[in-house]
Amino acid sequence: MAFYSSLSYFDTVITKTGINEEQKKKIINYLELLLVHNKKQNLTGITDPKSMIDDIVLDSLTLISCDIEKKFTVINDIGSGAGIPGLLLAIASPEKEVFLVEVREKRIEFLNIAINHLNLLNCKVIPFDFKTVVRKSIVPEGLFTARASLKINDLFYLFNGNSAYKNSVIAYWGIEGTPTIQEPIATFSYTIATKKRTLYFFKKIYTSKN
Repeated sequence: MAFYSSLSYFDTVITKTGINEEQKKKIINYLELLLVHNKKQNLTGITDPKSMIDDIVLDSLTLISCDIEKKFTVINDIGSGAGIPGLLLAIASPEKEVFLVEVREKRIEFLNIAINHLNLLNCKVIPFDFKTVVRKSIVPEGLFTARASLKINDLFYLFNGNSAYKNSVIAYWGIEGTPTIQEPIATFSYTIATKKRTLYFFKKIYTSKN
């Protein structure tokens, strides 16, 4: 078990998130599964156990401490990749529906394996690209998350034209001072280990023309 030596650290830091024992086990199982499959395909460049706890788990779960997240019952994770943050949010919030939007076949294969392995009944893979999802309204309206998957300004396509998601909110992981073409409705700055991070929240800005 790769995380045996880091379990004490994991227990100490994860307690602050409100995660229960069953969820802790699922998170460790997910990280172990990620390491195994990472040997077959490049799912993540973060493979040190402590760094995975900090930069994958704690960074992803920062969202659940934000008031905006609590208003939504649906999370749509754009460009989910290895399930970061989508799978972790599905573990932490079993009462929410979580849709993992991912178009790459190998990533889709891993996500489905992880969902079945972790018995995440609230989680489903959506095998389409972001713009197709928006054009065809494939997922329900909700909170859209993106962590190193798309450039922030590309995500504003969500609010274009006749999009069904005009009342949705985007949660974007970035760094303080990330340039955007639209002002966020809220930000949440935090530190993971020694790294300063910022969560940005955006929604459609209505004008007299729209």
